[in-house]
This record gives sequence, structure tokens and C-alpha cells, in this order.
Amino acid sequence: MNPLQALREKRATLLAAVKEILARAKARPEAEQDLTAEESAQVDKLYAEFDAAGKRLDTLERQSQLERAEQQLQEVTRRTADPDTRSIATGDYRPDYAEAVRAWMCRSHNPPAEAVQHAHRAGLNLAAGCITIRFARTGVVIDVYAGEPDDRRPVRRDVLTTTGSSAMVQWREFTAEYDKALQFRGYVLNVVKRIKTATGVGLPVPKIDDTANRGRWLAEGSPATNTDPTLGSYTLGAFKACSDKVPISIEALQDDQVTMNEILPGLLGERIGGLYNQAATKGAGTTEPFGLTTDAGNSSVVIGGTNAAPTYSWDDMLSLKYSVDYAYRQAPPSQRGFMMSDTLFGKYRKLKDTATRYYADPFTSAPGTIDGDPVFLNNDMVSTGVNGKVALYGDYGRYWWRDVLEVTIYRLDQIAMLDGKIVFVSFSRADGKLLNVAAVKYLGNPAS
Repeated sequence: MNPLQALREKRATLLAAVKEILARAKARPEAEQDLTAEESAQVDKLYAEFDAAGKRLDTLERQSQLERAEQQLQEVTRRTADPDTRSIATGDYRPDYAEAVRAWMCRSHNPPAEAVQHAHRAGLNLAAGCITIRFARTGVVIDVYAGEPDDRRPVRRDVLTTTGSSAMVQWREFTAEYDKALQFRGYVLNVVKRIKTATGVGLPVPKIDDTANRGRWLAEGSPATNTDPTLGSYTLGAFKACSDKVPISIEALQDDQVTMNEILPGLLGERIGGLYNQAATKGAGTTEPFGLTTDAGNSSVVIGGTNAAPTYSWDDMLSLKYSVDYAYRQAPPSQRGFMMSDTLFGKYRKLKDTATRYYADPFTSAPGTIDGDPVFLNNDMVSTGVNGKVALYGDYGRYWWRDVLEVTIYRLDQIAMLDGKIVFVSFSRADGKLLNVAAVKYLGNPAS
């Protein structure tokens, strides 16, 4: 136990013992409420121990405060000291983390001297073969690899621990562009259950469906009945995703920050995001995660007509919705609703009644809602095709998406050097699975 906490608990125990002695005396007849000689001795002893513990506690607290102050001073000195003078840096010498990463991108190609200085101040090794960018509770963290063949040990660099500073804002310019592009192209991941793990070891997750079971009324003295839920499990793995190589000219890297803050993170985010969205929608589960349409249950609702000439009706959507158990229809709106492509939704929005009036108000911004439930547009879903799964409804929180570690960005110096370009590539690992097929069901396209 922490010594400070132990002393606090000891003082509380001593004080409680004194109160107990005084309470016993007070409970006696009025003429006998004075403390006896033995009780007075006990109280004096307990108070003496109480005071001694208080003095010791004050000493330890002051020592703890001093140690914390020394650690903070050493941390500030390490993070902000000028690399040449080793002196404590003023505000003008604090590292610009965006410039630090740009120096890493431009290494060996005349990076600006100021950017190199920022890299040194930030603790970023310009010789690193790759960097892993991630956010911890304490701030931005970079894991770097030295790049030597015989040394692949990661060196952890906490490049920022002060939230809300201008440096954090500058750094977030890079990550915000990546996240924005990832969310734009990977929209499905915004409505499913998403978890992150520190390793790619198989992760068993439970599968359960108990919506059909009920309890029962019992007569007095009657035994309870066993009703086993439908239990199962699925092990989430870690498929590796790649952004493909992104060649950037040396000139673009050297000029200003546009490549680092906008072009590069946007390209990487869109590529990984699009890949994630496609897999979470219709992945086959062999070399990629399982998709929602792959695992979704059959609603037995099929669009009328033929594949070449379908007859759309809003009844299709209502029948799809009410094929899903009421328990799943009560999920939060952020993860419950209809999902279909923009093309298919446009066809339903154009439906008219016998008086050629639109069922849906064409002047109301789409996608809106259907029967009070939100519509999630997902262009990785098919809008046509024989027996195609063209729309979904249900609780998407029953689909689990697993992110493993963080996105790693590699910088490749030589493979495109004759073209005057530096190549960047990013990798990430993930897996996904709909754990309850009854929670999400699909609308089928005509079979012919």
C-alpha cells in the first residue's frame, strides 16, 4: 500500500478508537461519565500516536511534492532544452511537431534547418525507418525504429504531454486530416461497435441471442427450470491492410507544409478508410474481415418485379424493419436504422402515389428517416443484381470491428529516387464480424 495512504488510514483508525472510548463513557450514568484513569491513559496514548502519524504524514507529503516538482523540471528540461546548449527552452524554442515530422519526411534531401532543429527538440530520430503515430491519454506518442538491420527495438518518444498547447494543435493538423478522410470513406465504422487491442492475438468474443426465451411463473415450492441461451463465440483476428505506395516529389516535401498536413494524410486516410468500409460492408472473411451483408440474416423480404425492371415500394422497407426483433429495434439511433446505397435510396425517394405526389418530400434534405429510423448511406452496398442484398436494417452495434495497434507510416527512400520521389506507405490491422445475425437483416433484390 502507498505509505501516504497507510498513514492516513492509521490516523483514521486511531481517531475512531478515541471516539469509541468517549462514546462508552458518555453512555454511562451522568455521575460516571468522567474517564477512568485507564481510559485517560489510553486516550492520551492514542492522541500521541495520532499526532506522531500526522507529523510523519506531513513529512512524506512534502517529500512527495518535492519529488514531483523535480520530475516535472527534468521532464520540461528534456523536452524543451535546446539540443546544443542543453539549457531550458523558452517558448520560442519549443518544438513545432508538424515541422519535426516534415524534417523526417525530407531527410537526406535538404530539409529546412529550422525543421531539423524542431525534430531534435521533439526527440524524433531522423534516421528512423518508420514511425507509429498514436494518441495516448498524456498526449501524442511516436514509436520510432532506428532502421538498422540488427536493431528492430522500438524507441518510445513522448513528443507531447501538454494538452491544449499550440504544438498539439499543429500536430493535430496532420492527424485530423487523416481521421477526417478515414471517417469520410469508412462511414460504416461510425455506427458499429469498435474496439482497439494492443496485439493481434486472436480475440474470442461471445455470441448470444436470447430474445426468444422468457422466464416463467412458479407455484410455491416449485423448482426453477433450466433454459439455456443460444451461446457461441467467434475469434476476431487481425488482417493487414495496406494503403499502397504513395510517391511524393521531393519538391512537394520541401515546399511549405501542404503535403504533410493535407495531401499525404488525406490520401492515406481515404485509401485505408475505403478499404475498411468495403470490408465492413461485404468482406468475405477469408483474406479480409466479414462484412455486414455477408453475415446479415434473411428477412425473406424481396423487391417485386425482376432485376431488370424492379417494382419499388415503401412497403419493402417497412417489411424489412419489422422482420427484425423488437429488442434490436430499440438500439440507440446512432447505431440503428436502414443502410443502402445512395443510388437505391434515390429510387425510393422518387416514388409517387396515384396522384403523382412524392411519398417523400423531395425538398427535404436526404437521407432523413424512414418510419422514424435514420438512413445510413453506404455506396459499397450494391443497388442491383440478381439476389443482391441491397438494403439492411438492424442494430449495427452487434457488429464488432477490431483495430490492432495503430497505423504505421513508412518512408521509402530509394525505390523511386530516379524519379525524384519519396514513397510513403501505411499499414494497419483489423478484423470484423456480425456477432448476432438476427440483429441485422437484409432486403433482397429479385431472383431473376
